[in-house]
Amino acid sequence: MLSKFDKDSDGSIDWIEFLEMMQQVKKAGGSNFGQALDTKGGAAAQVTSESGGHHNYLMEEVSMIARTITRACKDDELIADRMPINPDNDDLFHACSDGMVLIHLLNHIEKDSVDMRTVNKGSNLNLYKVRENLDQAFAVAKGMIKVVGIDA
Repeated sequence: MLSKFDKDSDGSIDWIEFLEMMQQVKKAGGSNFGQALDTKGGAAAQVTSESGGHHNYLMEEVSMIARTITRACKDDELIADRMPINPDNDDLFHACSDGMVLIHLLNHIEKDSVDMRTVNKGSNLNLYKVRENLDQAFAVAKGMIKVVGIDA
């Protein structure tokens, strides 16, 4: 979007260019800035939750994260059925849905940070067991990095 409105191609948006950009956002509805972005062939995606929330992400980020997880966890037996994660679609979200991938990543960052004896394993976990895995993974992650607005 910035390159679209940077008329003089100087790498920055001056006041007039900014005003033109904001007029375009206002024409597009104004209530959701993210929806006004020109994604150039679908480089960004948006997911709408059942409660009406919108989440935006870039496909480049999904690709990079999928490749990184595949490289780091390729030899982990408990998640071998999820590897490799295809970086060109939404396999990343399905592979990470029960917390096992996050748990293995945390254990790669700091050995035995998650006690694997306490993790619910299996391919058909119910919602409560998945929630326990995710709660445990996020509790450990919060001890390593700043995690804001994310829970199981």
